[in-house]
This record gives sequence, C-alpha cells and structure tokens, in this order.
Amino acid sequence: TAWRCGLSPLDSRPRAPDSPVDFSPQAYTDGETHSHVMQDEPFAGAGAPPEIDDCAPEPWRFAEAPPRPKKRRKTARATKPCGPPEDQRLCKLVYQFLYHRATTRRLMYPSETVVSADGKALPAATLPEAGKGGFDHGPLIQSLGKMGNVGRGLDSGTVTMGDFVRAKLEHAGLQQGSDAWVGQAVLMCVHEMDNWLPNVNKAWTATTPEGGFRAPSTLGGLGGANFPSSREEIWSFVAFAETLWDLGKPKFAGSFQNQGKRLLTYLPLRLYEIDDVVAALRAARTWADACDALLILSGVGDYVGGQALCTFFFGVCKGDVSRFAPNLDATTMKSFCLCGPGPEGVVQKMWGGVQLGKSEAVKRLAWLAENAEARFQALGLRFPFQQDADGKRKRLTAVDLEHALCYFSRYLSAHDSLKAAGARIVHDKLAGPITRGECPRPSIKWFAKLKEKTAAKRCDKWLKGGVREAFTS
Repeated sequence: TAWRCGLSPLDSRPRAPDSPVDFSPQAYTDGETHSHVMQDEPFAGAGAPPEIDDCAPEPWRFAEAPPRPKKRRKTARATKPCGPPEDQRLCKLVYQFLYHRATTRRLMYPSETVVSADGKALPAATLPEAGKGGFDHGPLIQSLGKMGNVGRGLDSGTVTMGDFVRAKLEHAGLQQGSDAWVGQAVLMCVHEMDNWLPNVNKAWTATTPEGGFRAPSTLGGLGGANFPSSREEIWSFVAFAETLWDLGKPKFAGSFQNQGKRLLTYLPLRLYEIDDVVAALRAARTWADACDALLILSGVGDYVGGQALCTFFFGVCKGDVSRFAPNLDATTMKSFCLCGPGPEGVVQKMWGGVQLGKSEAVKRLAWLAENAEARFQALGLRFPFQQDADGKRKRLTAVDLEHALCYFSRYLSAHDSLKAAGARIVHDKLAGPITRGECPRPSIKWFAKLKEKTAAKRCDKWLKGGVREAFTS
C-alpha cells in the first residue's frame, strides 16, 4: 500500500512472532454505540470500559496489518422544513444572547469592519443593560462570563490553533495542501479535541529529540508544545501516555468528556484511516460530506469531529477550501452542521421539549440561522454582521448557531438558576474585581453551576483564588 500521507503505521518496532494482533471491530466489547464526548457526568453504566485485570494483556497492540474497515454511519441530512420555535421566551433569549456577544466583540475589536442587514451605518457599540430595551437580568451574566464568539471562525483559540498547526507543518517541510499536509493537520486538530492536558503535551514534547518542533511562546498556552502528527510521533506519544496511567497522573482537561484510555487504541488506528479521511475531504462537495470524512477516524464522534473540522477549516486553512477540497461549497454550512448535545438540548426545549434526532436538531439550527435577521429586527436589534469578501454582510449559518448555542446552553442554566436576584449578587461581587484585573474572568461553564442561594459564597471563593479552570483552546 502506498501511504499518501506518509503515516503508515508499519514501522520497525520489534515484536514477538506469536504476539496476538486484533484490531477487528469485535476486539473492543464495551458496547459503545455513540460518542460520549461533551457529557457533563463521568462515564457510567453500559458505556463504561470494562475493568482490566492487572495480569491481563495491554489494551492495545502494535498492528501488522490494517484492521477491517468499520461501518460508519453517515451524517443525517435534514429533509423537511420546520416551523418557528414553540417557546418564544427561549427564542428571544437566544437572539438577545447573540446580539450581546457580537456587540462585545465590536467593543473588543473596534477597528474590525461590521455591517448591518440593511446596509445602513450601525450606531455606536454599547452593551445592553439589564432591565432596559426588552432585556431581563441576562446582561448581568453575559458581561462577566468568558465564552466564544457568535462566529465559529472568530474564536481566538481557533486562530491560535491554526497558527500552531501551520508552524508545525512548515517546520516539518510539508508542502501546503499536499496529502501529508492535510492529513497531519487533521490529526493535530483531532488531537486537540481529544482534550489532553497542556502539560501532558509539553511533557511528551520534552522527551522528543532536540531540533524537533517546539511552538513559539507567542502562541500562549501552546508555547513550547508539540502535537503528535507523524507516524513516529504518534507511536512515541502512545508509549508516553501509557505511563501516565501507570503513575496515576492527571491526563485530561475538565472542559468536556473524553475517550480516556481508549485513545491508546484509537491513536494507532487513526494512522490506518487518515488516507481515507484525506481522500474523502478531497472529494467533498458539501459541508456534510466533509463532516462524514472526519467521522472515519476511530474515537471521533459528532462533537469532536465537527469541532476538529471547524478548527481545520477556519483556523488552519483560514476558510480557504482550495487548500484541501476544491469542489467543496462552504455555503452549505448554512443548513448543516454536526450537532453537540448542548445545542441539541436547547433546540429541543425551544421546540416543545419533544425528543429530537440529530437531523431534526440540525434543521432547527438552520431555521434559527435563516430567520436571524427577521428576529433581530422584531426585537429592535441592529445586529453587527461580519463583512464578507464582497463587502456585504456574512449571514449566520447552522455552524455558527451550533457553536453559539454550545455556550448559550450553559448561559441558560445560569440565567434560569440565578434569576434576577442571584445575577445581581454575582455582578455586584465580581464586576469591579474583574474590571480592575484583580481576578480572572470565569468561564460560562463556571456560571452554569451557580445557584441563587449559594452564589455569594461561590463568588467569594473565586475571589480568594479558588479552583481555576484548565486551559483549553
């Protein structure tokens, strides 16, 4: 086999002739049928991996030949239109949330060009105030919480990760847009979503040969790190990571659920699968096709696959599909995305609380994007749209709404749990210290766990330097 990406897992590692090899789909029998990422609670029940006896063989092997291809489900396509949301309170909160986030960005980046839906000049950027202009206590929370932008490609973490990946590939001497360039870039974007702690990546990097890639300090939390992307690096990382379980050391950030020790099996398998991923990306014509390509990789479900693809497209490729898929129509993301559990839960509440499948949730995200301008107008909000290459407004897409509702789902928990009184307590406690730089800005995930009765105590603990959240990009 000619390994186009230069990532053939067949290396020169010694191996006993009678050592068993089993990478067949039956080799792992925990009954897993869906992705467990982005769940707030630890693995439990039937989805948990079985206990491994101390004397049992290691849960992964060096492979001699590619495993049998797995049958991957295709991403569901929405077919029938849906009507407006049944819960108009939530609908209003969503669009007010989007407006607040976009206005916050205007204030952070005043030189950035934004345009209105009607083409007329936008008024000066001012954040909404609680109790005014139809807003309730929501602005008290939003003005304090750390969260992403409305547009997925605008997040600083996406931009930084893109810079990191391109620097690594340039250091490796790979030609931009080549199969190896695309393959290794995708593997690094997925590795980021595997959610390893930053110090795990840096500790492994310290074990690699001198002269290997080390990210510059200008890349913030990624400075000094490398992510495994070549065959040799991935085998090296797997061997290193296995020792972390032996030592009982922390391995993953607490930002969302991860695959845990299964990754010791999944990482080598991805070496066999990456050529198919690249070929599928090359042939992709729609965003759904591109999403299907990422789901080929072992251990990659909807959330990890969708976010890794966005990082690759917006961050690494800077939104230029010609770098990896010349026939891909990027405008198809207006009506399709891979949906995580947070956004799926929000649209389920908005449309009457009825259990929705993935395709139905995606249809509703597309509805929210398609009807955004009319809804902003009805609320009297002049939304600041990003400017497209032709100078016109860049319309919101299903991908944008999925991204924003991931944060909104946590904001909604804080909004409804704190109520007006609790939100005022939190604002009075934290607004001044945050403004003066006396304490960091908490993430919206921290706010989501607040309750009205205990809000003051939690804020006091935060001000005293309580538990801080792990870095995630």
